[in-house]
Amino acid sequence: MPADHGMLFVYPNDARHCMWMRNTYMPLSVAFLDGHGRVINTDEMVPRTDTSHCAAGPARYVLEMPPAGSASTASAAVRGWISRGAGAAVSRWRRSGRSPPRAQPDGVRSGGPSSSSM
Repeated sequence: MPADHGMLFVYPNDARHCMWMRNTYMPLSVAFLDGHGRVINTDEMVPRTDTSHCAAGPARYVLEMPPAGSASTASAAVRGWISRGAGAAVSRWRRSGRSPPRAQPDGVRSGGPSSSSM
């Protein structure tokens, strides 16, 4: 995955969402964001593991991206990624009154959400 790319998961409600890396073959950083796009916490995820990486509080968005190396670097990467377009896309969805694209149901996507109520 290129350094300036990522995967944004948009959930219909705020919850303590978790991610895992069962069938993912590359390391990723994950950032959990609240409904306003503020970073709640970040974590580094190891490929091909079932370790749960969970939001430290109620999160609406989860961003997976190439490894950032540290929490402060991951937070800076998230802010940069959002400023390049993700934040604008989320704002457009909110203003439109439509539901944003939804993340797959918990536990369905390999390397994706594993639980939203831990």
